[in-house]
Amino acid sequence: MTHASSARAPGRPEGPRHRRKRHGWPWAPQGPWGWLATPGARTLGQAFDPRHNNLNALRLVLAATVLVSHSWGFVRDEDDPLGKLTGGPEAGEVAVDGFFLLSGFLITRSRQRARSTGRFLWHRLLRILPGFWVCLAVTAVILGPLLWLLERDTLAGYPWTGADSALTYVAANALLRMHQFNIGDLNGGGALDGSLHTLFFEALCYLMIGILGAMGLLRRRRAAVLGLAAACWVLAAADAVSGADRLADAYALRFTSMFLVGAVMFLYADRIPLNRPLLAASCCLLAIALAAPAAYLPLAPAPLAYFLLWAGTGRRLMRVGSRRDLSYGIYVYSWPLQLLLLELGVGDDSVTVNIVASIGLSAAVAVASWHLVESPALALKSAAAPSWLGGFLSRPAAVPDQRRTRHASR
Repeated sequence: MTHASSARAPGRPEGPRHRRKRHGWPWAPQGPWGWLATPGARTLGQAFDPRHNNLNALRLVLAATVLVSHSWGFVRDEDDPLGKLTGGPEAGEVAVDGFFLLSGFLITRSRQRARSTGRFLWHRLLRILPGFWVCLAVTAVILGPLLWLLERDTLAGYPWTGADSALTYVAANALLRMHQFNIGDLNGGGALDGSLHTLFFEALCYLMIGILGAMGLLRRRRAAVLGLAAACWVLAAADAVSGADRLADAYALRFTSMFLVGAVMFLYADRIPLNRPLLAASCCLLAIALAAPAAYLPLAPAPLAYFLLWAGTGRRLMRVGSRRDLSYGIYVYSWPLQLLLLELGVGDDSVTVNIVASIGLSAAVAVASWHLVESPALALKSAAAPSWLGGFLSRPAAVPDQRRTRHASR
């Protein structure tokens, strides 16, 4: 399952350090969450340092949360503790929403810094597709046969070709839209990797941001993006409250609204204050949203984004994941690996054992994915984009204000 990391580009707190030290900011974050935040930051834009932040660590936490949530369903066939406590979204669902919120913030920044829409999309494709394709292939060629062998004590009959086969699993899903969730009747007909379905919506959000950037809305008409985010949020909230599910794809609307909230947080970062009263209010609203299932989508996006970015813009955990981003690998591989562990009898009667074993195995596979697939793919970012992509929405991005972006990197 993935994850990513844009208007005026926020940078480090403005002004020389001696001036900040002399005057100080008396309301600087303290309390139980103060250690996560950036001391002395007045706005989100001033707090966010693209090179030094907790966002990689935060994405790892979100990926692990998804894994932990799935363990409850796999081992006990029930909701995770948050879902049971509130009767609303499970912790894994909230974590996926968090991924989209952070992606909205970081991907908008990435679009603002890209020389053109084609270059921006090339970078996004390199981040998401190679790891996804290899995950499909590994599931079809290695994990699928292993599960088949464990379920039947033989590899005979494994559907390499034909309908609902290993071949069609890769081919039918290659463009990110999951059309085939299983191979044969593995896992009792259940999904082999249910997490992958969110990547299609992530890619749609990338395309949306690319188009908005090509239209000049991200830099010169950010109020239009705010209006679009509000419209998506209202539609998603209305559909959730009514329970009618009248919309063609509720996932598309939900994830798009989350992503756009993150994008708006970036575009208005210079006007969003970071302080304890707003953090406390956000936590209260988020608690209410989680406690009242019908209120989750209407209330949760903005406070959840505020809390995540408060924690993410800190620097205490900035070394975690700074050299290798394992969150994507853990997200996309954890589901089938959890199934494999259960078939081996590891943690089939203990959620704790299953979680510990799943995190260890998923992290190991994620390390291999990063070094063998994801990092080599990202090394091609400076290569020439394919001609068909180079001409797509080829209007160049506006040159960023160098005074505000001199510390930024992507």
